[in-house]
Amino acid sequence: SNIVGEGIFAGRLVVWIGFLGTAFLIPAILRRLGNDPVASASGAMLFTAYSVVQFNVYVGVYDPQWLAHAVMLLGLWLYFREPDAPRSSVAAGVVMGLALFIKHNILALPVAFVLWLFLYDRRASFRFAAAGLVTGGLGLAACYAAFGPDFFTGLLAPRTYSVIDGYRYGLAYLEPMEIPLVIFALGAILLRDRYAKFFLLLASVALPLGLIERTGAGVAINSVFEVVIALSLGVGHLMGHTPIRGLRLWVIGACATALIINVGVGADRSIYLIRPWIAQQSAKAAQTREQIALLTEHPGPAICETPALCYWAHKPFEVDPFNFVQGVRAGIKDDRELLQRVASGYYGAVEVIPGLGSDTLAVILRDSLTNYPPPKRFEDRAFYVK
Repeated sequence: SNIVGEGIFAGRLVVWIGFLGTAFLIPAILRRLGNDPVASASGAMLFTAYSVVQFNVYVGVYDPQWLAHAVMLLGLWLYFREPDAPRSSVAAGVVMGLALFIKHNILALPVAFVLWLFLYDRRASFRFAAAGLVTGGLGLAACYAAFGPDFFTGLLAPRTYSVIDGYRYGLAYLEPMEIPLVIFALGAILLRDRYAKFFLLLASVALPLGLIERTGAGVAINSVFEVVIALSLGVGHLMGHTPIRGLRLWVIGACATALIINVGVGADRSIYLIRPWIAQQSAKAAQTREQIALLTEHPGPAICETPALCYWAHKPFEVDPFNFVQGVRAGIKDDRELLQRVASGYYGAVEVIPGLGSDTLAVILRDSLTNYPPPKRFEDRAFYVK
């Protein structure tokens, strides 16, 4: 942020680098495995198309996960560059271990990779596991030295879980991938290729892990990103190694049809309409500027359920909405002091998002906010100002 001049923009720039890096490393890995340029590019296009269409809200969002995926894939590429060299498995373990310090929940690739290596090269699997564990241990020690015990407190912060939400939303996220997943699974079984088996193993590990992670509050569609990456690698490898002439066009057509049908069923045609989308984003930007101005013109500290608004309004950081609410629900945080400060009018402005359910700041502060004037309401937010 010191270079760019704005922290959120800097974070989003890093995310774009990670997203594009992931899109670049998918065909780079496929080329290392002997796939031709068309098949390799198809894997990258499948990843990009599904991410942009199905996960569009997460492309460019301020979250380090895409960068972590790019670093994970870099480790995989380093191994496949020289799979017979002992240093390759060590390098892969070190790089994938570092990736977990960017985002700690992307476990499917290292887990699937060490299992696959154990089947085909046990010494390499032990070298990879040892390098990863040593990297993780040294990284945790460095974080403790730099941040103290607060690092582990933050890492182990409590959250609520819902098995029903994990099952319902997790499967909904996977719906657009049904046709490519079936094609890839059948192709991997028929190919009898060890790399196809690896990508199938990766998808098989990523699927249940993604559904389990989705049970946690605050986890969304990013829980199935590893499934998309496995699918893109697997379909690209299938296209490059299929023994059936003409199957490549059928695979491309089936994946494209799956995308088009899903968009049609979801009635989200705006994805393909550029001008209305630009107009919508311009309207949102104008509304955001109005909200920032509203926060700025009211002196004193503020609480924002959308922290970026307080950041842009140059308000001091007072409350972490998500972790505070989760701490209250877990019984390790006491909300009485905050409620008293809100009721006393200590905060010049309070921004909440109504209608998101019971585990929100809006619900916790509802009674305390009755001492404020009627809120100024926007499309999805309410601002209580003194």
